[in-house]
Amino acid sequence: MDIMYIVLTAIGLMAAWIFFGRRRAAGAGKRPRREQVPTRKQDAYPEDLVADFGDLIAEGTAICRDITELPASKDEIGNAILAILARSTAPEDVRSALVMAYLNLSDFQPMTEQDHHAVQLWDEAIMSPFETDAAAKKISAGSESIDRILQVVRTEFEDRSEFLRAKGYLEP
Repeated sequence: MDIMYIVLTAIGLMAAWIFFGRRRAAGAGKRPRREQVPTRKQDAYPEDLVADFGDLIAEGTAICRDITELPASKDEIGNAILAILARSTAPEDVRSALVMAYLNLSDFQPMTEQDHHAVQLWDEAIMSPFETDAAAKKISAGSESIDRILQVVRTEFEDRSEFLRAKGYLEP
């Protein structure tokens, strides 16, 4: 597994958690939680959609999450993030959090029941560092699904990174 990808994902999650935590503390997060994949009003503000996505990112630690957890489609969320970046005069740390949020969209993929099980085994193994033999068995039990999921996530992450570089939001 590419350690740089893991480090970037961890940094992005922390930055997004801080950014959206500040928004929530300021009152932006006082919206009722939504059901999975709700229909959104066409006139919804991009900030609301991005805040909902930030809340979702802050909730989980899985290496990959099911696309059905998203508050809207990846395209809608990505476009909302890009719209905010395009007109934002926010400080650099906020812009970096938005860039990482855009990249973190790659962590959401369509998943089968087998994929869900493999991710659950992976998360359990990672969360119990003292039981290394049991952790290794759990990871190997779902290794085919995990390898496939990670390849899809990594490919989409790289595509999103290239797009952001082309737009000037991410340095080469």
